[in-house]
This record gives sequence, C-alpha cells and structure tokens, in this order.
Amino acid sequence: MPIRPQSLLFEITARCNLNCLYCYNVWKDDCGYPCGDCSAELDTASIKRLLAKAVRESGVSQVTITGGEPFLHDDLVEIIGYLAKMGLAVGLIANGTAGGERMYRDAVKAGAGIVEIPLLSSERAIHNAMTRGTAFDLATERLVDVKSAGGRTCAVIVLTKMNMHDVRETIAMAAVLGADSVMINRFNVGGEGRRHVDELLPSPAELTAALLEAEAAAEEWQMPIFSSVPVQPCLVDLSQFKRMRFGTCPACTDKGYYTIDPLGNLRPCNHSPTILGNLFESDFQALAGNVAAAAYRAARPAFCSDCAIVDDCQGGCKAAAEACGGCVGGEEPFLARNKESVRKKREQGHKLGLGLEAWGRSKRHTAGRPAESNVHYVHSVHSVQSARRSEGAPRMGGVKRHDKDSCCNPDHRRYRGGRNVHHPPPNDHR
Repeated sequence: MPIRPQSLLFEITARCNLNCLYCYNVWKDDCGYPCGDCSAELDTASIKRLLAKAVRESGVSQVTITGGEPFLHDDLVEIIGYLAKMGLAVGLIANGTAGGERMYRDAVKAGAGIVEIPLLSSERAIHNAMTRGTAFDLATERLVDVKSAGGRTCAVIVLTKMNMHDVRETIAMAAVLGADSVMINRFNVGGEGRRHVDELLPSPAELTAALLEAEAAAEEWQMPIFSSVPVQPCLVDLSQFKRMRFGTCPACTDKGYYTIDPLGNLRPCNHSPTILGNLFESDFQALAGNVAAAAYRAARPAFCSDCAIVDDCQGGCKAAAEACGGCVGGEEPFLARNKESVRKKREQGHKLGLGLEAWGRSKRHTAGRPAESNVHYVHSVHSVQSARRSEGAPRMGGVKRHDKDSCCNPDHRRYRGGRNVHHPPPNDHR
C-alpha cells in the first residue's frame, strides 16, 4: 500500500550562522553525513525539479522548508513561491537572525504560512547562551515582522536545564509578540547536542515541572501549545495535561514528516541520519516502502518489549536512539538515563502509561505538526513595532514598559505587574 504523508520537510541548505548547543542537525555529528562540510547543495533549478518530483510521487499537501538556516539560501523566496503556486501549504523553520525584515515579509508574501522561530527564554542572556550568538533581539523582531506581514508564527521553546526556570514567562512573551501557537519540545539529543547532554538534558521531574508551567500558561493566555518530541508516559504522567498536545514518533508512516536533505537524500525525519535513498535516483514510494523504512517503523527498545503501550509510545524518539547509540531500536538518552525509575515503578506495581488521552488529542491534530490556531492575538503587532522604532529606542530591548492598565486587551491586562515582558531584568529568575 502506498505511503501518503501529509507533509515533507526540505533542508534547503546545511549552512547556518549559529551554532546552537541543542542543534540536532545530523551533519553536525561525527557520522560522516554526505553534506557534513555544509558546502554541498543543489542549484535552484535542481531544487525545483526535486520538489516537483517528491510532491508528485508522495501526494503531500504541505512542504516545510528548513535547514541549516533557510534564509542563507539566495533563492529561498523564489522557492517558496514555486511551492505555493503548486497549491501547497508552505511552512518555514528559521532562527530569525539571517535575512531581515524585508526578506521575511517577502517570504510571507510569496506564500509562507506558519513560520517557526525559536524563543528559548524571556531572558536575552539565556536565549543567546543557548544559541551561542546574539540571536534574541533579532528573533523577537522577526516574530513581529511575520505577523505584521499577515503571516502566522509558532514560537519554539527547546526545554533544557538552562531555560526551564522561566517557561511561563517565555510563553507570555510569545503571546505578547503575537505568536499563534507555541511548540515546546524537550531537548532531543543528536547532532551538536550530543556534546552537551549533561548540561542540557532535564530529568523527568524537571521536565514535568516545566511542562506544568506551560500548561498553566496555555490556560492563562488561551494559547495552543503542542510538543512534537515524544515524551514517554512512564517517565512523565501525561494525564496531568488537559490543554497541551503531545506527539509520538510518526516516522516512516502516513503521519510522518519525511525529510529531504540538501542533496536530495530522503530520511525518515529531520532528526534521523538514516538515508533511505536519493530521490533523483528512485521513486518516493519505493524508498518509503523499502527494507530500511520498514525496519525503522518496526523498531522498539528491548527494555519496552513487555510494556502494554509500546506500540503507541515506541520507547520515545528512535532518531535520538540511533544518533546516540547507533541503533534505531535502542534506548534514547531520556529513557536510558531514567529507566531504573521505570523499573522500580514496575516492581512496585505502579500503573504506567498514564495520559494516553493526551496522545489521542494530539493525533487528531496529526502527530508532530502544528495544529491550526484559533489565533488568540493578545497584543497589537503594530504597537510593538511602533514602540521599537520610536525615537531613541534601541532594537527591541528598548521597548517601553507595557502599561497593563491602559492596554485595550483585557487578557493582556492579566499579565503580572505590567513589567517589560520583552526584556525582564537580566537577573530576574522568577
């Protein structure tokens, strides 16, 4: 039976202007990936032929362009327009620091729908430390630019030990900047992130606390929040979350997001280094149905073999297990580091696997992809732009204190204290 995914990811370039601690790009690992030197990529004419072929053979309705950093490609806007004219929904995953306001506006005008931009913390120092660059001001500006151009934004939070203390404040900031939704993913080990596991990977207790803050923020701001990186119910009780949506691993299925790299190689997902084959040489259906893809679908950790929900949970992220242990059926780091606690719960007769209804909600939205937002737009984008461009105001960091009492939006007045939500004081660790 043919595989009919709804979406493809296209890594238009391996080049990036940042070097984020948590980056999962497979070519940043020491695995000898074909575009590891970041210089090899296709010309624009070849990209168009590749995407036309992939769309025709897969039957997808959406293509999301990612990287690397897609705005480093000179013809990004042209390629977005090409896909949009094919009648496709076009998504974009960028870091907000390459290109400028005009390029982002042009991308939206050309047909980019949801634009995902990281907002890692409400604190500039934390965001910049995680990206190892001066990224915070530009990322917040680009979130506003996309909205003012008529596009939709998804603010992305990668939960690590470095930023979990202000999750609620970060979501509040995303709301004020006009984000239509928030993606909040636990740090998923791979790529550059393999070198920083100890400093970044949270414990189950830490992750639970941060997700509960996100749940509270989702209620407070009426913000759609979803998590696409799998969270194992044996490690985090998902029944606590009524508003958030959680995904499971959809790799190599109809709900998967097959990924095409800068050379036309097809992979199960953007976290996996497994190459199923090259789309210039083979048909999409032949690759999606080959032996390697079937093995990927069937893989489960041996530790989870006697679990009643293993076919739903699948042990977490297979790509992380593959990247860190070399085996797609192995234990990914979040499970491997915490499986003794699961073993003890089993021995004590605890009921594991709570929270499957949260997955059920997620699957109705399609696992691993943003749900359509009800667009609870809690702040005027134009007022943010006006403030940041006012006389004497520096870039975004100089946005004046927001007056909660005079704000026209009653939901925004609920924000605690009316403080400068764009840049809390640098030593504020509430």
